[in-house]
Amino acid sequence: MHVKIHLPGARATDPRRSATFRDVGLAQPLTLHFLLIGDTDTPGDFEMRCVGLELGEAVTMDEAGLATPELTSSTVRRIAARFPHWQELARAHLNFSPEPSHHDAVKRVKPARLDADWFRMVAAEYQRHVDDGEPAPVTTIAAAYNVDVSTASRWVKKARERGLIKDEVST
Repeated sequence: MHVKIHLPGARATDPRRSATFRDVGLAQPLTLHFLLIGDTDTPGDFEMRCVGLELGEAVTMDEAGLATPELTSSTVRRIAARFPHWQELARAHLNFSPEPSHHDAVKRVKPARLDADWFRMVAAEYQRHVDDGEPAPVTTIAAAYNVDVSTASRWVKKARERGLIKDEVST
């Protein structure tokens, strides 16, 4: 999976922060846009609000542009079903993902069929928790998805077997 991040510069006319995903599981690139909204009462308290999404890219009127794959209803359904996961993955890449507590964790729905996209998202979430110093990332994933720790552990194991999680070798 290739991820491209866009952060607004000092003279930007578009204040959105964006994450664009290109993957073999996506016929077209998927871009999620976020606004960083600050709380005036609490300095340093920010919300990363998802304000838009784009599917596809600019098309030119040449052979390359005309070869752009058609957007199908099944592609849109697959993205819509996994939208919360794409949001979380984008927030992780934008480094503005507040750590939810176990009390306010949103119940996430796993797809009926666990495919490559699912394991990439599990791997990204696992890696984000590890990078944040989470002492029990598998337990955190289990709580977020309302599943047993053993189930979340199997997901992480399968993601690792697919090469999506790299184990660090200590020397």
